[in-house]
Amino acid sequence: MSTIFDSIKLPKTIYEVTSEFNGKISVVEVGSTRKLYVDGMTQSVNWDSPNAGRQVWGRLVENLHEQEPNLVKVMVLGLGGGSMQHLMAKKFPGIHITSVEIDKTMVEVAKKYFALDDI
Repeated sequence: MSTIFDSIKLPKTIYEVTSEFNGKISVVEVGSTRKLYVDGMTQSVNWDSPNAGRQVWGRLVENLHEQEPNLVKVMVLGLGGGSMQHLMAKKFPGIHITSVEIDKTMVEVAKKYFALDDI
């Protein structure tokens, strides 16, 4: 017999690591949304999450598109999980994105859990 609680999805930590630069990095999944936390603060969400466009990363990309609709090059300081990079690549086809990230652990997490190499 099923109950109302059967459809509730609880957060599941799928990866944790401690980084020299960022401290504790966690990747948490709830349904189709994957989030990157650094010391407990949300740093990224998977770009194809149903809420990504409404969160800070999606709003920033929309604002950028309003200001510079023909953007072809951009530099992003900091990577996180690459939410901004994914959303910019989707909004500006063919854009050249240069990302600067000091933490190699963050780059590894972005590649493994947030499809960074798919951009």
